[in-house]
Amino acid sequence: MKKTKLLLLAALLVSGSLVSCGGKAEKMTVGVGYSGSFNAKGQLDLTAAFVAFNSKGVIVDSRLDVVQLKFAANEAKDGLTLTNTNVDANHSVTSKLELGPAYGMVGSSAIHKEVDEQIEAFADWTVGKTVEEVKSKVIPGSGHGTPVAEDLTTSVTISVDAFVSAVECAYANKSTVEYDVVKDAKAGIGMISGLAYNYGKPTKELDVVVGGAMVKDGKVVAATFDQVVFPVAIAEDGTLSGDTTAKYFKDGVLKSKKVLGDAYAMKPASGIKKEWFEQAAVIDAACAGKTASEITALEKGKGELSGATMTVSSYLSAIAKAVNYAPLANIK
Repeated sequence: MKKTKLLLLAALLVSGSLVSCGGKAEKMTVGVGYSGSFNAKGQLDLTAAFVAFNSKGVIVDSRLDVVQLKFAANEAKDGLTLTNTNVDANHSVTSKLELGPAYGMVGSSAIHKEVDEQIEAFADWTVGKTVEEVKSKVIPGSGHGTPVAEDLTTSVTISVDAFVSAVECAYANKSTVEYDVVKDAKAGIGMISGLAYNYGKPTKELDVVVGGAMVKDGKVVAATFDQVVFPVAIAEDGTLSGDTTAKYFKDGVLKSKKVLGDAYAMKPASGIKKEWFEQAAVIDAACAGKTASEITALEKGKGELSGATMTVSSYLSAIAKAVNYAPLANIK
């Protein structure tokens, strides 16, 4: 795991927060972003970013991760079957960060660095930059032998275009809620992915939940999450394609549930008449100040989650993963 470079603004530390000379706490917003690519042979690569931005749009800290979902049409061609071998005990496909050395890139790497090391190096490199600066310093289409950026040649050789897109998406989707920038808080990311839950019936949808958190001493400073559902069309011959007729594709572009907003159209079926993004905001707020175990102990529709009656287990698990991962960012 790699060392995170937390941007510390010229400020005084008061009650754990960074404050300006005028006594006003420096603020940040947080966002989750994504970028996906689909291979018709049966693979969806979903790159995710969790990023904290200060009030000037400068990256305070960030984490990136990638999950590769491999799948095929089932025998009846009325649903999908996962073909991944890297599936954990909870039936979630393990991400590249989670795989670590088991991914097995280091032997073929020109710089002798594993994929998780390179992902972490890029995330650390974004700290202190705006999204525009990140975009301007990366050579489009670079990686795998082509220089990525001048100061990344010894730490990153993998393609980073999807990383840049995910960071840009995180900025576009950043929270409206502002949080105090806290000294030594670390960013963590967690992914829960696999086939979409469909009450035991065949499903033609892949599902990726991305949770992110800024963490200090094992407790959440700020957290957020999003969910990307990739609908798949299965032809008579078993050929796979993205089902662009599904609501998750808007204007031909795959949209997360948060980005869909009111167009997700959960409100009419909701017992509390709240849309998905509105209930997600309740979950974000409930996670503040909690440990990973306290987060997974939350129950939908009860207590702090009385305003969230949708199924929440995968959302809480993804954020808890992020909380547990954040302190590891300092470990080599």
